[in-house]
Amino acid sequence: MAITKNHKKVDKFDVLSKTNIKQKVNFKYHFKNPVNDKKAETNKILLAQIGNGEETKVSERKIAHLHNRAIKCFYGSMRQNKLIKIIKESIKQHNMSLEDKITWGFETLLSSVLYRSKISPTYHHAKQQISHKHILVNNKLVNIWSYRLKVGDEITLLPKARDNKIILDSLKNNRKIPEYLDCANPFVIKMINNPTAASVTHGFNINYPLLIRNI
Repeated sequence: MAITKNHKKVDKFDVLSKTNIKQKVNFKYHFKNPVNDKKAETNKILLAQIGNGEETKVSERKIAHLHNRAIKCFYGSMRQNKLIKIIKESIKQHNMSLEDKITWGFETLLSSVLYRSKISPTYHHAKQQISHKHILVNNKLVNIWSYRLKVGDEITLLPKARDNKIILDSLKNNRKIPEYLDCANPFVIKMINNPTAASVTHGFNINYPLLIRNI
């Protein structure tokens, strides 16, 4: 038995179980992937309707929330503060449309290039490859997934990771590699141009003005 500050006898097992339950709930909430949510299919349909300009009975705040969730989920469970930082940095770019600015902001991240080049099957795997120090940028080791790439940069997968079955299977995937990436050598990627909204797909339509309205 354990004694609390109020000198009441409390079963230690009850205290620990309640703590563990609370920790599990917080853990699940923090790392919850919206794609696996029970409402995911409804949200996906709603996002498609919004992207196509169809009228819905959902509030603008709810629509903006769905956009944020979809974007954060697609780019590997991104945190809200990181999302805001990337969008603010994106809209400062010149000589680009709003759609291309936002696309540039997300698609020039190191983790995004690894995913788009098919070296990684998911953004989560791309971040893992980077954190495990398997990636070189211009022959220098980089272990920051949000490292900003520019035209002319060369990304190399170290030889020690090239036999990884997950990577080899990913390279066989039918996903289309965007034209702004040169992947003649599948383990050495060159960024030959800036990404545009027309060159990438997300699996859902994005209302770009709404995305930045509350930033």
